[in-house]
Amino acid sequence: MGQRTDGAARLGAVDVQYLDDGGARAALVVSDRLVFAGPLEEHTVLVDQVAEYRPGRFYERELPALEHVLSHAAPLDRGAGADDGG
Repeated sequence: MGQRTDGAARLGAVDVQYLDDGGARAALVVSDRLVFAGPLEEHTVLVDQVAEYRPGRFYERELPALEHVLSHAAPLDRGAGADDGG
């Protein structure tokens, strides 16, 4: 199912959900297929508090949660993003 990446490449997709209590849940899905059919790994973490939303301040609100969830997985070869069709 889906085109495999070359060799042992590992691709990751991440997202953050903001919770009503001021915290966040960050998730990471890892696959060796470009269409993420049958993930190799799934990770989620809870972050107690995140910064208030401020336009252009991605690094204050979302980035810390993403860094936290990424720290729970082995290194990735490439992340899938909305801009590149991933």
